[in-house]
Formats: sequence, structure tokens, C-alpha cells
Amino acid sequence: MRASLEAGRRAVAVVVSCAGLAAGATACGTAQLSPPASAARATQSEGPLAGLTADQIARRAIADLAAVPSVHVAGSTGQDGQTAFLDLTSGTKGCTETLRIPGQGTSTLLQIGTTVWFKPSDQEWKWMAYGVPAAARRHLEGKYLQTPDVPAGMAAWCSRGELASAFGSELKDLVKGKITTISGQPALQLAGQRHSASAYVTISARPEFLRIDVSGQEHTVFTGYNRPLTLTPPPADQTISTAQLAALGAQAHG
Repeated sequence: MRASLEAGRRAVAVVVSCAGLAAGATACGTAQLSPPASAARATQSEGPLAGLTADQIARRAIADLAAVPSVHVAGSTGQDGQTAFLDLTSGTKGCTETLRIPGQGTSTLLQIGTTVWFKPSDQEWKWMAYGVPAAARRHLEGKYLQTPDVPAGMAAWCSRGELASAFGSELKDLVKGKITTISGQPALQLAGQRHSASAYVTISARPEFLRIDVSGQEHTVFTGYNRPLTLTPPPADQTISTAQLAALGAQAHG
């Protein structure tokens, strides 16, 4: 593998750290953003958000993200010449997550309660199955590994609270920007004063994140708020436990 899943996960994590408009986040752009030239006109369209500062609006959106029953998050980011794509749906009973790194394959995670199934890419299976008899390795590819030890914190964002906290401490020093439309919904831009990043939230008394852009190249899109989420365990014949994997490895040294 040219890079590990952990490296890819760190690349995707830039979406959160930068999308959080972190002051001093080295992976983000540093272009200065000026307050909107027509703030008075924008205020007329802000509805219930007109009396709030950009930072107050961000805190409300963060609180909503932590409390919402379900949400879908899709993002892409580039770091060290590598691009990673994340697709995550998180609900009250668990989550499903896909991480795709071009040239390295796609990894999938499913968490239901405290049970986790991890389906590595074929390349990752070759690495994870090191020490497993060659004759058995072909039976591993395409299967889910049921394990409590998920590589590189793949399940870190399954909790909406943890997802929200990734934004919370760093989402500050914002100014109100333009009024626009995203996915058919009126949206207010919250622009970082020290980084070329913008968060867009719904114009409502309970603002929700719609999109976060970083440097015009990295994007995170939020959809599917409050939609029912059904999570189904993979079939038994598509699953292998860590104990089974260890047993296969032991056969090579038996």
C-alpha cells in the first residue's frame, strides 16, 4: 500500500479541522476574508438569524448536529497529493461509513450499538491478513471483519456528538457573508476571518449545516437530517471474526 488507512483517515479529518475554520490549522488556506460589503442588505434576508452573531449561529448549528436523530455527511479532501472521499450516515443506534482513496480502494464500516463490522479494501486485506496462509487469504477479500479494534478511529464520527465536537472548539472568529441557496434551501454563509473557509447554514431559528468549503477544493455536505436510518448486520457468510482471523494466522505457524 502506498499509504495506510490511517493516512487516508487523517486526510479526511482535514475536512473537519479546516471546516471548523480552525485558527492556525496548517492544512487550510490562509487567505484573509473581508466582511461582506453589503451587510445591511444581507441582514434583511437573515430572518430569525438577524439578531445573532456569526459565532452564535455556529454554536446553534453545532448543538443541533450533536442532538439530531440522524444526518448524512459526504466530504472530499486532498492532503500530501492524495484525495480521500468520505460518506457517512450517523443515527441514534449506529452508523455506516465508507472511505474511498483512489488507487487504494474503498473501506466500509458498519456500527450497530457496540458491534462493529469493518470491510477493508482488497489492498488492506492483504496487509491485515499478513501471516494468514496464502490459500485462505482469497476467502477473506470482500468480507467484513467483526472487531472491536477499528483501524485509525474509523468509528470516531459515528456519534453525532463526537462529530459536532470536532467542529465545536475551533468554530469561531466568523463573520456573516452572503445569502445563497444550497439544495433548494436559503442559506447563510459564515466565513472565517483568518482562513479561506466557509460554513453555510439554513436560515431558521434552528440553523443546520448545509455545506462547508475549504480553499475552494475541499467540501463537506450535510443532508438527510432526521431521516429514518435502518442498519442491518452483514450476512454471516460475509463476516469473519478477529478470533477466526487469528486462528488462520496460527495455522501458518502450527
